[in-house]
Amino acid sequence: MDGTLRSRFECKYLIPPQVVPAVRHYLQSFAQPDPYAARSPGFRYRISSLYLDSSDLQLYGTTVQGIKNRYKLRIRTYDDLPQSPTFFEVKKRTDGAIRKRRAKVPRELGMRFLDSRLRLRPGEGSEIPDFQEFRDHCQRTQAAPLIRVRYWREAYESTGKDPVRITFDTELMHQITLQPDLRMHCPGWLTTPIPGTILEIKFTDLCPSWVLELIRTFQLQKQSVAKYILSVDRAIELGNYQPMLHASFTGLSASLPSSPPPSSETTDPLG
Repeated sequence: MDGTLRSRFECKYLIPPQVVPAVRHYLQSFAQPDPYAARSPGFRYRISSLYLDSSDLQLYGTTVQGIKNRYKLRIRTYDDLPQSPTFFEVKKRTDGAIRKRRAKVPRELGMRFLDSRLRLRPGEGSEIPDFQEFRDHCQRTQAAPLIRVRYWREAYESTGKDPVRITFDTELMHQITLQPDLRMHCPGWLTTPIPGTILEIKFTDLCPSWVLELIRTFQLQKQSVAKYILSVDRAIELGNYQPMLHASFTGLSASLPSSPPPSSETTDPLG
């Protein structure tokens, strides 16, 4: 699923839904559905992420303010089966590059970690790679559960030697979650409106020529489309969450067009 490209560059675009079939057709020559998508109807699967943040939304603020070096804390799941693992992720952005630390944690242990206010017995879970880093960041930030974000993902991986991952994300929903809860299928989900389909292109090192041609062909314009920020903004707008924020903090929702902007040629196809 999302365990590939741990260190990468990531570009996000907002495209009209009617353009998706043409982009999908273009990809046929260079990419194929990822292993999980290949087993899913329509090559789509659902993702749910529980985001953690401090009471004053410190991590939210670093994104909204455009801080170059920042990170997010989230716990990702793909279903509600008790035997299915959870994935504790630290997603770091450093000078434009993304590095993701991902710990595969048994659901029972993950829930116990959340239930115990982010504390476990000394040494517990220490054998799980990257789990301790997540715990350290939680302690440093005083992070706690804040909101779950859910959406459908259609994912493709390159068939060539250059590792590239391209995803289409739709039907974004959210649910304020101040208590430990990783459920994907339950009442209470609310729509987070987005004026289009979120297209993400992830690659390592140099961007392959066929990706540059994709960007030029469809005149894609890179923009910030952070699902966590959009979801928190929507919860605040609906009156479902009252943050302890300085009045100057504003989210990204207001900067998004009511529909994807008409594309135009740019000298830098990645931005």
